[in-house]
Amino acid sequence: MVSDNKNANKGYIKLFRSFTNWCWYKDADVSRVFLHCLLKAASKDAILESYSYICGSFFTTRRQLALELDITESAVRKALRKLVSTNEILCNTSSKGTLISVVKWSYYQKHVLKSKNADEEGVWIL
Repeated sequence: MVSDNKNANKGYIKLFRSFTNWCWYKDADVSRVFLHCLLKAASKDAILESYSYICGSFFTTRRQLALELDITESAVRKALRKLVSTNEILCNTSSKGTLISVVKWSYYQKHVLKSKNADEEGVWIL
C-alpha cells in the first residue's frame, strides 16, 4: 500500500519557462506524469514507513498514478517508459510498487532553497 506523506502538499517547485521547449511538452500524458513526479518527489532525504527516500524520489504504483492523474494505467506505463528512455526519471520496481527518481532533481530545483523570489529563468508554482 502506498502511503501519503503528510508534508506532500506543502511547499512549491520551480518550473523553468524552457519547459515549453522540452521534447515531451506536447505529449499531454507524458508532461502530466513528469510534472506529477516533480510535485510528488521528496524535497529532502527522508525515511517514511521503513522506506528510504532520497531527494527527488517517491514511492508509488502505476495504479496510484493513474488514479491521481485520472488517466489509464496503460497511459501511465507508456509515459513512464518514455521518461525513462530520455533519462528524465529512473524507475526501480518491486513487488510493492515503484520508486521513481527525477534524474536532474537538484538542477531543476537548485535555486528553490537559496532564493525567496522568482528569477528570470523560472516561475514559482504554489
